[in-house]
Amino acid sequence: MDYLIIQTVRVGRAARHILRGRVLDVPDGSKPQTVADALTEAGLAPSEAGIEWANHSVARTEPKDLEMPPGKVAEWTWAKIEKPGDRQLNVRVPPRLYAKCEAAAQAEGLSLTAWAKRVFGEAVGE
Repeated sequence: MDYLIIQTVRVGRAARHILRGRVLDVPDGSKPQTVADALTEAGLAPSEAGIEWANHSVARTEPKDLEMPPGKVAEWTWAKIEKPGDRQLNVRVPPRLYAKCEAAAQAEGLSLTAWAKRVFGEAVGE
């Protein structure tokens, strides 16, 4: 079953519904919130003004007034978003900063990677 990511734009009292993405091959019985959660976890949640899911929703059925944007609409398979895997980040830092980070990780009994994941998560409120 396919699910749609729809942006709702209010114009006066009327609402426009614009297709922003499609998730293909979602298992039967899945709920829209499950699809939204998987997209968020995979780092694919739509956002507006820096707010995830602002004016966006997931739907199983196509609204009668659904607008198709120009160009290609994003598509993902369920298999790709369900288990997206870790992303890799390569950051170049001066030797002195690297040594301080390495020492901080060792002091906490963590590898530098585990320490960096924790620090990045804390920095963004995760």
